Amino acid sequence: MTTEQTLDGSRYGTLTRQYGDLWDYRTREEHKILGWNEMRNDSLTLEERLDGAIKILWSWFSRSVLAAMSDEHPDLPEYAAMLLSQEHSKETFPEPVRAALIGWYGQRPGIPEGKSYWRP
Repeated sequence: MTTEQTLDGSRYGTLTRQYGDLWDYRTREEHKILGWNEMRNDSLTLEERLDGAIKILWSWFSRSVLAAMSDEHPDLPEYAAMLLSQEHSKETFPEPVRAALIGWYGQRPGIPEGKSYWRP
């Protein structure tokens, strides 16, 4: 049983009101495939590659919020800053994409190295 299946409608509704449209497993996987392809495609503009990175970040964010089932979960900008502070992010995001994301979100500690789930 997935995390999404264990959430009752009222809890899911509370989380989506607070965090926005949280993607289910299938939607996350579809957007991650698109996002990875866009982000790694050097022939695309930086803006198009950033669109791909945002798809990946929102997929991870959705999964993390649904797994935490907590209204204390950081919002996307804070969550992204935590991921971008990890050394692993240098391998995950191509340098021009990573630099632009850090310009938007900054960097801050909070999620252990190599992990993408926030824990209270």
